[in-house]
Amino acid sequence: MADGAAQSGAELLAFERFREASAQPLAYGYGHGPRGLRELRAREFGRLAGTVYLDHAGATLFPESQLRSFTRDLLENVYGNPHSQNISSKLTQDTVEQVRYRVLAHFHASPEDYSVIFTAGSTAALKLVAEAFPWVPRGPGSSGSLFCYLTDSHTSVVGMRLVATARNVTSIPVRPEDMWSAEKRGAAASDPDCQLPHLFCYPAQSNFSGTRYPLSWIGEVTAGRMCPVSAPAPGRWFVLLDAASYASTSPLDLSAHQADFVSLSFYKIFGFPTGLGALLVHNRMAPLLRKTYFGGGTAAAYLAGEDFYIPRPSVAERFEDGTIPFLDVIALKHGFDALERLTGGMENVQQHTFTLARYTYAALCSLRYPNGAPVVRIYSDSEFHSPEVQGPVINFNVLDASGNVVGYSQVEKMASLFNIQVRTGCFCNTGACQRHLGISDEMVKKHLQAGHVCGDDVDLVDGQPTGSVRISFGYMSTLEDAQAFLKFIIATRLRPQRSQPVPQAVPGEAGTAPAESEAQSTMPATVPTTVPATVPTTMPATLSTTVPATVPTTVPATGPTTVLTTVPATGPTTVLTTVPATGPTTVLTTVPATGPTTVLTTVPATGPTTVLTTVPATGPTTVLTTVPATMPTTVPTTVPTTVPTTVPITVPATVPTTMPATLSTTVPATVHTTVHTTVPTTVPATVPATGHRPSPSPREDTPTASRAGNDWPPAGGAVCLCPPLPEATGPLQVPPEKAAAAPGGGLGPHVITNLFLYPIKSCAAFEVTQWPVGHQGLLYDRSWMVVNHNGICLSQKQEPRLCLVQPCIDLQQRIMVIRAKGMEPIEVPLEENGEWVQICQSKVCADRVNTHDCGEKISSWLSRFLGRPCHLIKQSSDFQRNSKKSHGKGQSAGTPATLSLVNEAQYLLINRSSVLELQQQLNASDESGREELFPMRELISRFRANIITSGASAFEEEKWEEISIGSLHFQVNFGVYLMHMSLDFSSPCFLSVGSQVLPVLKENIESHDLPASEKHQNVVS
Repeated sequence: MADGAAQSGAELLAFERFREASAQPLAYGYGHGPRGLRELRAREFGRLAGTVYLDHAGATLFPESQLRSFTRDLLENVYGNPHSQNISSKLTQDTVEQVRYRVLAHFHASPEDYSVIFTAGSTAALKLVAEAFPWVPRGPGSSGSLFCYLTDSHTSVVGMRLVATARNVTSIPVRPEDMWSAEKRGAAASDPDCQLPHLFCYPAQSNFSGTRYPLSWIGEVTAGRMCPVSAPAPGRWFVLLDAASYASTSPLDLSAHQADFVSLSFYKIFGFPTGLGALLVHNRMAPLLRKTYFGGGTAAAYLAGEDFYIPRPSVAERFEDGTIPFLDVIALKHGFDALERLTGGMENVQQHTFTLARYTYAALCSLRYPNGAPVVRIYSDSEFHSPEVQGPVINFNVLDASGNVVGYSQVEKMASLFNIQVRTGCFCNTGACQRHLGISDEMVKKHLQAGHVCGDDVDLVDGQPTGSVRISFGYMSTLEDAQAFLKFIIATRLRPQRSQPVPQAVPGEAGTAPAESEAQSTMPATVPTTVPATVPTTMPATLSTTVPATVPTTVPATGPTTVLTTVPATGPTTVLTTVPATGPTTVLTTVPATGPTTVLTTVPATGPTTVLTTVPATGPTTVLTTVPATMPTTVPTTVPTTVPTTVPITVPATVPTTMPATLSTTVPATVHTTVHTTVPTTVPATVPATGHRPSPSPREDTPTASRAGNDWPPAGGAVCLCPPLPEATGPLQVPPEKAAAAPGGGLGPHVITNLFLYPIKSCAAFEVTQWPVGHQGLLYDRSWMVVNHNGICLSQKQEPRLCLVQPCIDLQQRIMVIRAKGMEPIEVPLEENGEWVQICQSKVCADRVNTHDCGEKISSWLSRFLGRPCHLIKQSSDFQRNSKKSHGKGQSAGTPATLSLVNEAQYLLINRSSVLELQQQLNASDESGREELFPMRELISRFRANIITSGASAFEEEKWEEISIGSLHFQVNFGVYLMHMSLDFSSPCFLSVGSQVLPVLKENIESHDLPASEKHQNVVS
């Protein structure tokens, strides 16, 4: 560990104290102090504002002045094809040659020693060496050439062995430990007259861990003083140095370390241009290279009808097939200029980036959990003592307090929430990944069989990591970048309850109030509840409350009870009243509200009960009243509203019909109003008047559980405008022979409590109570998406304001109305018309989709609101995107499920009990004293689910194999993803709030061939 790093706990290591404790001077910045670096960042990299970019080993960033200078050069000069002889072509030829000299000068090489071959990148340079090297194949009289490569090498190096194998050449992987041993061992004496060519390739810097391997190996191996293999290998060794990672932040002096070949990647140094690299070839090696193909510009002369070809004499001209990307080459000149002007040279870049890496390394090493366990495991061959042995790269995995690895995908996703960009996986370096993570060859094959491939997000297999997290610094990186990353680790691992900034639900999302009140309605579901346990009270309770806010009231009374609640609110208001009473009860609620209002009243009473609710509201209003009564009950409700209103009232009576509940509802509304009244009898008429219900689970008896089941407010901007089709007839009834006891202790029937669709991908939810089902899921769910000017799909990660865009579908008028704060509503037709322009291809989750552009009008509307050029596109109605998941048991292998623009499946389902469990775990970690750090409606909204259910115990859905909702049958994956098993469109299909969900447990599926009637006898009701 670096000096001064021994500091435990969760405190951030002070940078100045760290520098003072260092045994060697540590430079930061480029001669103008921290202020100068901040000014450079603001001036040249303003696009990084609010973003911490820590993937410079993957691709560094270009400064604005570099791009402006290059653009000005192009605007002021005419550059022609360099293979011509006119004036503009001559200008190109001369400029390209000047850039070649500039490249050589940057690496302290002279044109007498080296030639520059421009390639399509470092990979192309390595491939060129593999194809042109003068291999000698194995034969009767010769052991042939050897190709040796360090196992800590990029995939592009390891891939050279395929070319070697095709030439009948032996390839030998060499471990770093073997090379370190070879340094001490030296090389065995060999025949000096043997000229058999061998090639050894190694990276100057590991792109995995940042380890810097000795450049002295170049001279030792080429001189014969060191051999990569332990067995005698007579012949002459050549060295290929992979400098792509090393050269991005460090000076490379080829006058001191004369490798035979050096591969480079320029975007790793300058950020721009991409797709351009170079192979530096020592001129002593040039005559030995063999050409197997010749392209335009490489021939001095050739014949089309005869095998006659004379190459150009220059090694660069001989190997640069076709016209090089000459404008990109010219851009390199401006990259060198900008780098020199801003930093003063690569020596300064090396010192600056190493200081940041060493500080971050020391700070990470100091982080400990309260039990003393480390927070991270760092993969490195050094302790960051010197830039000679370590580059500005830190590779690690995050651990939990028990020492278990936290998957790199989780870390990357959390970092993205903090606007921190990191790199994860194995970084195209399987050898280093295996070495540092302890992954055997057999485990790699096992991971492949488990579905893990390079570049995916399968981060753990059987609890073992398949990759890691990498951060890396560039010349424009700052101390603030490093500390932001460290604070992120501290916040998420050591102080999550106080420091972790959890993204808040935004207006317009499912379950949140809109920024603007609109004349719109929602139709929440009625969820029957069981009778909670009686909590004795020694005296009658009387509560009188006047609060313009959220008023939760719980009165577990056993005597005469009166609850008076008055809320003269002008903002969003929720009144929660729960009275599990066993004596005469009166609940009076008055809410003269002018904002969105929800009145939830639950009276599981066993004595005479009266519930009076008055809501003279002018904003969207929902009145939910549940009275599972065992005595005569009166429920008068008055809602003189001026906006859409929903009044669902449920009185599941458990007494004979001679003692019926009385429901009185008055709604003098001036707009469309819905009143749902349901009185399902759940016991025979012979049951005594006192009735009896099973004792509920303790969780259902808590006030928190009561709120969790009934706290969903009106969804902002949601209007349910269904066509004149049959309405839902209430909860679906299950034949007694198909119903089973609910697991978890009497939670009641599984029912749909909310339905949401998201017409525009990543935009706000649209809540409905009944909605048609199509081939791809809910009709028009995620049928549109917003793309940027390049046609790339935008998500809330890139554009958070998408959540404020509120779509609303009118099936009768065949339009979608889109609203956003400060914007006039705009209409978009549901189907293609003459104004739409077809786009051949777009991408969703790596899938190709055919789409239509919805026109310039909506494009301009979205561009103004989001402040960036964008378009609204819709998946073409004649295009079929098939699911990658296996087909359901009700589908044949030839009929895969079709998808809209969703990520995974046709539907996403969540269970309220599971979210409640999550809420309780999150709240349990809160030490601030806040009663409800994570409100249920916000937690539910974050899942962006289509179907919200209740009645199941927490995470029971993970045991489901299938579910049925009415005539619809679904395959269940991971407890949340639903796919149609079969569809019959001979009659309209709908999903409705209040519909019963009939799951089939996985262990109850014994045969794929069981008839549906027999399979559903295993249903969990």
